[in-house]
Amino acid sequence: MGNLLKKLPSGATLEVTMASFEECDNLLTAVLHEAAAINLDLGKDFEGLKSLGELTASSQVINTVKNAFCQILKSRAVKDCVFVCATRGIYTPDGQTAGAKITRNTFEPEKARQDYIDFLREVAWFNLSPFFAGISSKFAGILGTIANTQQSKSEPQGPS
Repeated sequence: MGNLLKKLPSGATLEVTMASFEECDNLLTAVLHEAAAINLDLGKDFEGLKSLGELTASSQVINTVKNAFCQILKSRAVKDCVFVCATRGIYTPDGQTAGAKITRNTFEPEKARQDYIDFLREVAWFNLSPFFAGISSKFAGILGTIANTQQSKSEPQGPS
């Protein structure tokens, strides 16, 4: 995989190389620890669901997404791991030709703060996505099985 090269909301450029396996695995562990605390409540929207693309934006779904976002974003462990993964990265503010290595001080200027959440998301996803490359099709199959099980449980049972 090549470097991550992204234009951030302030106009700054973010360039990051893939972190080591150990650094990425530490980030994965931190994210999974936080994700385990999230109550996944898709409510009635989950019944008969064949894929996540069919999910409607009910208040339960929106609340679940909001809770996941907040749970992971508020985690000091996740943020610390993202910064470790970004240590070989460069942040170049808009209008400048030379950037600087990424540290927490990178986001001290007010203009850079608008890039902070995008920075966390981009670096995290860049370093985590290789772990999930092979499981998306398996997850879709599991999701279909769960949906079919949910649907059969909700259908009225005939006399035995």
